[in-house]
Amino acid sequence: MKIGVRLFVLFVLSGIVVTFLLSWIIEFYKYQERLVSKQELQTISNYLVKVVNEMYPSKFSTEKLKEFQSALETIQSTKKMKFLPIEAFALIQPALNVLKDQNLRLFVPNEPVYSVLPFSVRVLDKKVIVTSTATEKIPCGAQVLSINNITVDDLIDELLRFTSGETYEISEQQLGQLIQLAPELLWKKRRFVWIFYNQEDYDVKYIIDGKTRTEKIKTVTLFSYPVLSSKYQALPSEAPYHFEREGDIGVLKIRTFSLSGTVYNKFREFLDNLFVYNKDVKKIIIDVRGSSVRDFTVFKEVFEHFIDKKIAVLRNVSLINTAYILRTLEKYGIEYKKSTGEVLTTKYSYEFKPREPYSSAQIWVLFDKYTSHAALDFVYIFKKLYPGRTIGEKTIGLINHTTDVVYQYFDNIRTSLSYPTAKFSDEDGENPITADIELNISTQDRLNQLFGLEDIVLKRVIEIVQKR
Repeated sequence: MKIGVRLFVLFVLSGIVVTFLLSWIIEFYKYQERLVSKQELQTISNYLVKVVNEMYPSKFSTEKLKEFQSALETIQSTKKMKFLPIEAFALIQPALNVLKDQNLRLFVPNEPVYSVLPFSVRVLDKKVIVTSTATEKIPCGAQVLSINNITVDDLIDELLRFTSGETYEISEQQLGQLIQLAPELLWKKRRFVWIFYNQEDYDVKYIIDGKTRTEKIKTVTLFSYPVLSSKYQALPSEAPYHFEREGDIGVLKIRTFSLSGTVYNKFREFLDNLFVYNKDVKKIIIDVRGSSVRDFTVFKEVFEHFIDKKIAVLRNVSLINTAYILRTLEKYGIEYKKSTGEVLTTKYSYEFKPREPYSSAQIWVLFDKYTSHAALDFVYIFKKLYPGRTIGEKTIGLINHTTDVVYQYFDNIRTSLSYPTAKFSDEDGENPITADIELNISTQDRLNQLFGLEDIVLKRVIEIVQKR
């Protein structure tokens, strides 16, 4: 009997050891598959140098190029020989940061195993607001003050090197994802192999309804966050496009979306119905606040319903004469003969043709400092065609922004690099856009919009348009 018990115990223990060993071997293999060699990082670094020097549509200053090169040399000087993708990102992106171009950046890798804070945030004027949550301890709408006694101001300063942007306000829009990933990006205790997921504890201090609280929370995996957060209420999100009326004034809101898949047909159908069933609208405000649409076709589709004859607007575009960007050269009508590396400037025409159903409504455009990319181009062109009908605040982005952005995926570091191959170079483009009627939009105004409360800014704009 005793021998039988011993054999049974030995069998169970052997099973546990074998299971543990097999798990360790599997996780070790998966861990090794994730690692990136120092040589691979150096290859990517060399490619970045080529992008900056031979493909970027204008020339950087000698000082910036030296700073960029110096930052890349950090990779070569490090003693480690293999890196996790997020460690590779932490080495490469700070080098791109010094060039201050929102389109020249490495995106954060998102692997399912990452430890993340159990809430997502949006940063507005250095205020960190919880927009969705996976724990009842941190409610949506709360303003985070500190994490493990690190103030949000210090945390933002630490994370800015992982962003890209000409100004702080542009970089600020990238901070939400980085803050949620801070446990992995800044504070992770690296282990050789993880067999079981270990949740990490963080003290989060926040304020809501005028009351300050501190809660101890545990991290969750990036993979589990969507499921866990679906159990809790999130802040309302705006539809990609929407139309509403107030009397004989209509408001067409265009936020951020892409005309991919079936979206193009749905958007066209939405516009057709809008203009068919709202023929009596006298004035329409096109609201592009915060819009970062990259496809100008979105605005072309809208604008062509308001014109009764063909319109063309010429813009200056700069690009590098090199074989690396043959598609961009072809797009702008430049015949490639040989690479010279010189910056070429050509004319590009935005052409608009009348589209049915036609609307005779007077159009106005409302924008804010976060309006960017193609939405910024639309504001710029509209302001030239219809002076006196733009309302908003001065933009943080310049008119001369880069365009024709390429997204290149690096499988070894599990993320994408974006870089521009052309740049608008209008004579007045070294300045931000100033509205014909300037608004003072406060942080509280933005928070009210984020929380889905009364849109005071839009209410003011409707009153302005009514009086005009």
